[in-house]
Amino acid sequence: MATQTLTVADNGASPWARPAGAYDLVIEAWGGGGAGGGNATANDGGGGGGGGAYTKTTVATPAASYAYAVGAGGTGVAGADGNAGTDTTFGSPSICTAKGGGSGKAPVSGNGGVAGSGGLAASKVGDSGFDGGWGTTGRDSTTGRGGGGASSAGTGADGVNDGSAGDYATYTTVGRTGPAGSGPGGNGGTAGNAGNAPASGNGGGGGGSGDTAAAALAGGAGADGKIVLTWSVVVAFPPELLTYKRAGDVLLRM
Repeated sequence: MATQTLTVADNGASPWARPAGAYDLVIEAWGGGGAGGGNATANDGGGGGGGGAYTKTTVATPAASYAYAVGAGGTGVAGADGNAGTDTTFGSPSICTAKGGGSGKAPVSGNGGVAGSGGLAASKVGDSGFDGGWGTTGRDSTTGRGGGGASSAGTGADGVNDGSAGDYATYTTVGRTGPAGSGPGGNGGTAGNAGNAPASGNGGGGGGSGDTAAAALAGGAGADGKIVLTWSVVVAFPPELLTYKRAGDVLLRM
């Protein structure tokens, strides 16, 4: 028996075709991260985007092929709420779905933008999963700075955030680094600067925009999701590697 692994970061190769002899297919999926909130005010910061959820599913006897869709990270919008990340799905109908992260919001009525929610494992399709982290609420201040984006979920724990509602009492512009297997969030924009997309990884939320005295600014984009496929295959050994044992005048292959 041997194990093979394939990482899928886009939709260019859909559908996945089962290799000959493959069994015990393990599907791991992360939803896309939400974008940070934009900003058109001279005071407050936009909220950071939420991280994508993680889902794991095992199929003992895979079908011949599966269509899939890798969740896209949300895009930022100048002066307005960001866009949410989309779900990652495997199969039609899906046998493994990981939810995308929610979008960070633009400031409203003199308050910092509300943080994006993390993708929820409770809404998954699959065997097990973890929540994406919540982003950070934008700073409510005359030197408004955007909230940091949340990390996506890890393979064994929820994503990292600043509280279940992204409370700005623990405010930070720094995007969160999460548990093993997660993608980090993007940094929030400082005063006069747009939010930032995550520097690397999968499913992290984008940072919210800082305040602006000129043109409206956008929050950072969320990171795209990802699929990791792992399966076992039967390995056929050539005759020259098999063991033979003499039984009288007959050779027996063991």
